[in-house]
Amino acid sequence: MSLELVYVSEEDRKYIHENYCHQPQWDFRVGEGISARLSELFQTDVRKISLAYSLMLTITGSPVVYYGDEFGKLNDEKYYQEQIKLTGKDDTRFLVRGRIDWEKLQEDLKDPGNFHARVYESIKSMLNIRKEHPSFGRGKTEFVDVIDLNGQPTEKVLAYLRSTSGENILVLNNLSGETVEIKHPLPDNYLFVLNLNGFSYNEEKQSVLLEPYGFVWMGVVNG
Repeated sequence: MSLELVYVSEEDRKYIHENYCHQPQWDFRVGEGISARLSELFQTDVRKISLAYSLMLTITGSPVVYYGDEFGKLNDEKYYQEQIKLTGKDDTRFLVRGRIDWEKLQEDLKDPGNFHARVYESIKSMLNIRKEHPSFGRGKTEFVDVIDLNGQPTEKVLAYLRSTSGENILVLNNLSGETVEIKHPLPDNYLFVLNLNGFSYNEEKQSVLLEPYGFVWMGVVNG
């Protein structure tokens, strides 16, 4: 993760470094970067990794998946130490490179409870759904205000509409580590689920419940 000031502000860099540089050895060039893979940054929490991809695959822009992140590749400590001996340089970027044991990975992916399998299945599902809906790639983005059951605005949920001619998709992302319940963001419309993780709907209260780091993608049909 590059944190050079050409990309982020000093304030942002300080915040990111304090919250994601979980090991001293990950510190690259005195705060200018963090030598850690996505799964390490999120401390192998599948919910957080999936949420990150929900944001990246649905918001405006062209998503990039780094090799290995599709199955939650971890920092490679062994490769890092090998490269220090080989090059004579302590370059922590070697932590995020390294090899892939394809035979072991194939076995891991067969186990539904395995961390790598859970990450892989989550991201594969999102990629497949994204390919079926042009709104994610070419649609415009309109942010939507959401309110809790007390009628108060909440910043815990990032909500937006992705729209093209003939298609509207509402995306709700719970950015917090708390369960959040909000009122139906588009009460005059019918919504149907395209993809979800930690989501439920209460018909009686017309409310959406998102578990910690949960999200949902929903097609919108005018009422």
